[in-house]
Amino acid sequence: MKNKTYATLYLLCLLFALTSCNFNSTYLNREEDKKDAEKVTDEFYKLLEKKEFDKLNSFFSPRFTAVTKPEKLNEFLIATANKLGEIKSEKLDHWESKVVKGSNASANYVLYYIVERTKFQSKETITLTAENNQIKILGYNVNSEGSSKDLPDNLKNGIEALSGHSMDDVRVHFNSDKPAQLAASAYAQGMNIHIVPNQKEHLPHEAWHVVEQKQGRVKATAQLKSNTSVNDNTSLEKAADEMGSKAAKL
Repeated sequence: MKNKTYATLYLLCLLFALTSCNFNSTYLNREEDKKDAEKVTDEFYKLLEKKEFDKLNSFFSPRFTAVTKPEKLNEFLIATANKLGEIKSEKLDHWESKVVKGSNASANYVLYYIVERTKFQSKETITLTAENNQIKILGYNVNSEGSSKDLPDNLKNGIEALSGHSMDDVRVHFNSDKPAQLAASAYAQGMNIHIVPNQKEHLPHEAWHVVEQKQGRVKATAQLKSNTSVNDNTSLEKAADEMGSKAAKL
């Protein structure tokens, strides 16, 4: 009787252990995964070339549109086309993908394009993710000589006057998609300031954050789920509000 009892308990424990396990298989940079992502980006660029911007909203993840509303996205796409020129051609330069299949399934892709436009060449990064069995765009970043700018002279002069630090090495990336990946409207990292479309009012605040970094006062105080280290020190945020506003008025 005891042996039968032990055998039954053993089988139950083994069954529980097997059903409790998470079985996942991870695939990196598979050609077939790249092709799945390209089906989305190819259609995306076709509509971009035709300037059918209103049709592009459905390509984006709700996580993107939660930060950048459709009307703001359209304004960004129109402004980019006006500033950099119409798209003549695009070429996939390189790509990365990570697909996990199993109980914790996920799929993420990053495609890097060289885009020839009528005024400037641009390097464009499209970040995609799988949601509800569909591949959606999570980020669209455009880098070009025509889209990166120095600080406006009045703000630059005000920041330098208050801080004593040169701001000659600071670059502002307007219409950037990178803040959206952090659920933010703008952020400063090193000497680069990234701002989502039509949120220029955050520039003085972020410019003072650059000063704080130059002063060596900024340390990572938190880590996001994406493993990105950030600083959320309230005293530094308050100082950036006050000093940025003061600098903009000088």
